[in-house]
Amino acid sequence: MLDLSLNVNYNIHERGFIMLAKRLKLLRSNKGLTQEQLAKELNTSKSSVAMWEIGQRDPDSDTIILIADFFDVSTDYLLGKSDDPKLPSHKKEEPEPEEEPNVKWGEFGVSFGSGIHMNDLTDEDKEEMIELFKASLKLRAERNKRKEEEQRKKGDDRK
Repeated sequence: MLDLSLNVNYNIHERGFIMLAKRLKLLRSNKGLTQEQLAKELNTSKSSVAMWEIGQRDPDSDTIILIADFFDVSTDYLLGKSDDPKLPSHKKEEPEPEEEPNVKWGEFGVSFGSGIHMNDLTDEDKEEMIELFKASLKLRAERNKRKEEEQRKKGDDRK
C-alpha cells in the first residue's frame, strides 16, 4: 500500500513537469526566443532549458517562479494545474471611472476650518465643489493607472 501511494505521488509530480516541459517550449516559441536566449534571460545554461523542455530535468521552485514571471503566467499554468495562463489578481480592482462620475450633493455634515458650513454654501458653490470633486476623481484614476504602469515596467525591467 505504501508503494502504491508513493507511485501515485510520483505520477502526479511527473505529470506536472511533463506539462511544464510542453508549456515552456510553447511559451518560448510563441515569444520567438531560442533556448539560448531564454537561458540568458533566466541566468542558466542552454542545456538546462533543453533538458526542461524535453522533460529530462526539472527546474527548481525558484526557477519555476522566474519562468512564470518572465512569461507573465502563473506557476499553476506552467505546472498544468490551470489552463488559464493569466496571473490571478490579488489586488482590489477599481472600476474605471465613468466619463462623468455620478456625484450628488448630500448631507455630509462637513464644516470648513474658516467657519463656513455646508448650509452656508450657495447652489453655485456646491456645483463648483462637485466639479472639483469630479476632477479629483479623474486625477486619482490617472495617478493609479500611472502607478500600475510603472510597477508593470519595473517587473519587465527585472526580466
